[in-house]
Amino acid sequence: MGGRDDIVRGPAPGPGRSAWVSYNGLVWTNGFPAGKGPDDDAAEQTRKALKCLDDRLAAAGTDKTRIVEATVYLSDINDKDAMDAEWVKWCPEGC
Repeated sequence: MGGRDDIVRGPAPGPGRSAWVSYNGLVWTNGFPAGKGPDDDAAEQTRKALKCLDDRLAAAGTDKTRIVEATVYLSDINDKDAMDAEWVKWCPEGC
């Protein structure tokens, strides 16, 4: 990451976008289920999204142990338990 007062942008996955942005020691990013297949259930989509998130955090010079806040969007709330089971496996103890 750059200096504490520098805005640093990660690689652009597309026009007008950055894989991550850091400023003042904080990083903003998102994860998505890269390589999602049509038959992937919520658990598999979650695993893929968390892998993407790990990769982006690493590229920004940090990791999941430093997450301050996370927002998860589900198209079907009935998938919450499957998503949450994967999140709990991925998230370090104490977070």
